[in-house]
Amino acid sequence: MTEENGLGNVFEDEMTAEEQAFVEETGADIEQENPEAEAEAKEFRRHKEIAQMLCEIYNVARQGQPITKDITIRKQSLPTPFVFGGQQYTLTSIDAIAQLVLSKGSKEKTVILFSEGGIKIILDDTIQYRPQDTARFSFETSDEVDEWFQFARNNRISQKEFVDFLRKREMFEVSNSDELLTKIQNLKVATEIVGDFNYDDNNNVSVMLKIKDKETAIRLPREIDVNIPVLKNSDNRYYLKFDLELFKPKEENEKPYFTLACSNYNKVHRQAVEAEIRILKSLLPDYLILTSKF
Repeated sequence: MTEENGLGNVFEDEMTAEEQAFVEETGADIEQENPEAEAEAKEFRRHKEIAQMLCEIYNVARQGQPITKDITIRKQSLPTPFVFGGQQYTLTSIDAIAQLVLSKGSKEKTVILFSEGGIKIILDDTIQYRPQDTARFSFETSDEVDEWFQFARNNRISQKEFVDFLRKREMFEVSNSDELLTKIQNLKVATEIVGDFNYDDNNNVSVMLKIKDKETAIRLPREIDVNIPVLKNSDNRYYLKFDLELFKPKEENEKPYFTLACSNYNKVHRQAVEAEIRILKSLLPDYLILTSKF
């Protein structure tokens, strides 16, 4: 392209008359046969017209002549590009973790991090150009633990409530459950009435009554051993110790009540988590499994 030609001749030099006729004829056939091709052809012609107009404006401006063309500027916002956020898995068991890692991960690139709260898996830690594919698992308490702690939150457990709760427990869940149930059922706090009678000269009697608490001869355990799973979806069972305390009535119409408080839950929970990590390591030998905070 020479200086005399200017930019306005660019498109004219690119295509001969025969080629132009072929394009127009072919485009016409395409328009009749293929609507998508018709749209693409129209878009191409629109872009070509814009480019030719810009070239003409450039040539006029270069020659110092006034610009008589009207330029219409249209603004259009582009759609937000899709950004892949990486695969995110939420798992509910140690077996599920092992299956995912064996199918999607590798010993060279997979990193497994754990804490007392849960486990995080990075399937490929070498990925840098996009978010990594990860999985998470939480150490959730079992339904049995939730039931016992919900029951123990009642600060005034009545005798009937205690009996009904023990009856609903599974066999061998509570140590010496039959003996404990019998003692709770037969517990009676009776009142002993002591009278003092005084007679006056007219044979009128004055009665003075004194009420005393009198306990039945039943010895309750100070501690209840409960053998239940601590973590959800785990087959391992542990002994939780619940301190049992009986409160005697202080008034005539008041009834005795009980309180329960678990004394070793935090220790047992740590043991349960450590046991699950040992199982995971046995299912994924030679994989990188590290303790962490996340």
